Amino acid sequence: ADVVPSKAEVDEGDAPPSKADVVPSKAEVDEGDVVPSKAEVDQAGTSPFCQFRANRFRFDDNLKVPPITQWLNNLPTNDHRGRFKQKHIDALSAKISSRVRECQTENEESCKQRLLQAVELHHAKESCQPPPKTLELIKNLPFVKLHDEHIFVILLYSAELYEDYLEKDPVKNCDHQIYRSFNTVCREYGQCEYGPIPKELHAEWELFLPMAFHFNRAVRELGASQVILHRGMSFTLQAHDYPLGKKGSFGGVLSASSDRQQGVTFVHKEQQLQAHQGAFLVLMSDAARPVFQFSLFPEEMEHVHPLDLELEACNVVPESILQLLCLKIKVLVFKRVGSEPSLDLWLKAMEELSFIYDNFLSFYVPPLVKDDPQSPEIFPFMVKLEDFLRSQQRLLLVAAKSGMGKTSCALHLCRKPQRQEWEDESGWWTWLFISLPSVHEPFSRLALVQHIQANLSLGEHAADLEGLKSQCRLVLVLDSLDEVAAPGTAPEDTWWDLNDFFEWNHVKLIVTCREEHTMDYGRCMGDSPGHTLYIQPFQELQVEEYVSKRLRAVDDEADLQQGPAPTGRCSSVVPVSAKTSLQADKQSQAAERQADKDRMLAYVKAFPNRQTFSTPFKLNMAVDLMKADAPMEDITRESQLYLQWLKQKFRDRLPKDATSEQTVEQDVCKAMALAWDLHGQGIAHDKVGARAEDKEGFFRRCPLRVHDYRPDATFSFQHKSLQEYLVAAHLYQKLKVGAAETELSSINLFDDFPVLRFFGDIHMGNASGSSEQQQQWAAINEQLLVNVRASRNQSEKGLCASNCMSLLNAANVSLAGQDFHGVHIPRANLQGAELCSANFEGANLQAADIRGARLDWAKLKGTDMSDVLASELIKTLEGHTSDVTAVAMGPDGKTIVSGSEDRTVRVWNSTTGELIKTLEGHTSEVTAVAVGPDGKTIVSGSRDKTVRVWNSTT
Repeated sequence: ADVVPSKAEVDEGDAPPSKADVVPSKAEVDEGDVVPSKAEVDQAGTSPFCQFRANRFRFDDNLKVPPITQWLNNLPTNDHRGRFKQKHIDALSAKISSRVRECQTENEESCKQRLLQAVELHHAKESCQPPPKTLELIKNLPFVKLHDEHIFVILLYSAELYEDYLEKDPVKNCDHQIYRSFNTVCREYGQCEYGPIPKELHAEWELFLPMAFHFNRAVRELGASQVILHRGMSFTLQAHDYPLGKKGSFGGVLSASSDRQQGVTFVHKEQQLQAHQGAFLVLMSDAARPVFQFSLFPEEMEHVHPLDLELEACNVVPESILQLLCLKIKVLVFKRVGSEPSLDLWLKAMEELSFIYDNFLSFYVPPLVKDDPQSPEIFPFMVKLEDFLRSQQRLLLVAAKSGMGKTSCALHLCRKPQRQEWEDESGWWTWLFISLPSVHEPFSRLALVQHIQANLSLGEHAADLEGLKSQCRLVLVLDSLDEVAAPGTAPEDTWWDLNDFFEWNHVKLIVTCREEHTMDYGRCMGDSPGHTLYIQPFQELQVEEYVSKRLRAVDDEADLQQGPAPTGRCSSVVPVSAKTSLQADKQSQAAERQADKDRMLAYVKAFPNRQTFSTPFKLNMAVDLMKADAPMEDITRESQLYLQWLKQKFRDRLPKDATSEQTVEQDVCKAMALAWDLHGQGIAHDKVGARAEDKEGFFRRCPLRVHDYRPDATFSFQHKSLQEYLVAAHLYQKLKVGAAETELSSINLFDDFPVLRFFGDIHMGNASGSSEQQQQWAAINEQLLVNVRASRNQSEKGLCASNCMSLLNAANVSLAGQDFHGVHIPRANLQGAELCSANFEGANLQAADIRGARLDWAKLKGTDMSDVLASELIKTLEGHTSDVTAVAMGPDGKTIVSGSEDRTVRVWNSTTGELIKTLEGHTSEVTAVAVGPDGKTIVSGSRDKTVRVWNSTT
């Protein structure tokens, strides 16, 4: 496993570089080329990673070079660029020599004690405790006694500044760091194309060759450790820089920190940037060498890699997850070329990277669920999940209405791949999140298995896939089934059969889907899908918890944008006065946050439709608007909430010198067009494509879930309901100008309930608005009715007419008494429509939905009503001797209470229809009834001017 070839291997033809021969022979290129060919490079782009020639740094142990101390002392004389002054080099050499002597006096106990103290001091400045994993890493650090020269060269590299880093102008000093010059020449030399080496580069390589030789030998003597390393990069990365599966190296000495806090800080800071402006590098490496034992900055937990290390770009965090998390960063992961893929290493990396979920889940509130939507019993989701894991059931379906946090719930489960709270005698479960819209043809054979292979970088490694099959108890969390187009023909096989899951040790599936779409996907989940849990709307305490967490997250984001306090190498101990001021600021912030919470909860309780804020997403929108000082009192409808939130997002993302409301309005119109484009194709996810070239910047301002803006990246709106609102708003805008016929003839709104609901909310808002808005409301109603009547004897206009009828009904427009004879409105959604005395003679209502519609005295002679969906009469309850004036259902769903003009209140069993009790006492007709939350108390009101309270059991 040694990264340096043996002498025999060298003798066989792998000639190492020397001062006399810095260019490899053609034989070496042909024999040891780990870099792609020119055609491959052209295809992948000019990636330095892929072009780097690691084999140029495989030195012969017998290479004649001066000792490192002699080389350093002669550096100013030999440096043809005159960068290094002798007095500075002498001071650096003395400083390092003194540190070498200190290292040689240390034993394992004193060394580790020093490291612990350095780490604790570093975190004390941050007012936090060192992470347990950092302390564990120090405890398990293999203590190594190195030769003086090896310690010297490691210190020379890690010292970094040959002048004190606390000088007034450290940036100027950084330009003259030895390590930077060393890394630069190594990178340029390793990336230089074969052929003549440029004269200046040749001279620079000759200068630094002894340091490279000594450094590689010193690093090899340190024991390799299997650690997950973090490194933030601020330079721009192009999409082709690190293509998946490509092999290469970064050049120079690849160094990174095992201090997880570095990764956390970078991700939380850089996520605000655009996708191509930040990267986060993670090294899954079993070839890392810990040098913090000798470093002047041990708190950074620095590790380095040999110059000749070859890496392979692989996958750990799927891009679909980064897209869902709205992270505008890259998570790059590498493993050592030649090392076997390790499932354990993947699990360790995912565990270490769990902090990338922190921001998204910082305001997650565990949901409450029902296992029967009609049942009054509500359970914590995690309790029911545990029941499922301990059962023999293979599939759990999690259903919910829009915005109730299905995806957050799924990501919360998979945030850590190994959840030990459900560990039993068979071990623990391994959790894997799969966004179903990211799976290619998810209902095809082996689609899920192939997706798993790709996301674990196991595509070419059958052995490790077999390990996954045989060793892991796997829970696949399949998210957003409703965002996948249902197959044209229902699949004949279940997902178990299609993916041969019966060959795996133990696999369970958890599938999330919107309630209204759970029956759209045939047998993919089996004949008996097992158990279904229905996520319930937030209760009052959940609303309070969510608002508190969301407000705290907003404050944390604001603190982050203001910039963190000085940390790391140039930090100093925070003065007492600064600490006092910081504490006062925190107290002030907490008081302000409490005031915001009270204001938010008061607004939620006063909102006309209380159910609007029973979902996390809408609460999130309201908090965002309140923190942006939006006029909340003007937002009284759900559609207004969506519109104002979208406008605020566009305002926030406009350049500081361009805050024109006209630009915001234009952006909203463009968002409507984009949503219509997606909806018209029946999709919620699409490729970025040419949209990335948008010169006006709209696409980057739009609230999308997008990880990267390269053409082949995937995007969607931040929430599916945003797309649905924008589609409804687009239709409404088109109707306002009388130009909606094309749109209404291209889609079918029959079962597009969210779009119909949003349209109805927008339209009804205008009905109660200003006189101008009311005139607009009436004009749109008339336009829709005209389109319906235009379908008489013109079946080709049936789709447009059906959609117009669905929109009228969604807006609660009464259609009573209207003349619709001969119209073609197949598959119109007329649920609960007011159709009394309407004339449908000779009309085509094929497959229309008329459940709950009032059709009293409607004319239906000659009407085609084949395949209509009509309400099913379950039971008729008879007993009252006069008109029934009021009805109420008990909280258990098993009791019905009715009041009548016959002066009685009657209690019925809703299941059997049996009359349980007749309550007599009113002296006039009963006009109102209600059932208390205990199910036993009944309240009735009557024209006898009394309200009576009854005990239904006595």
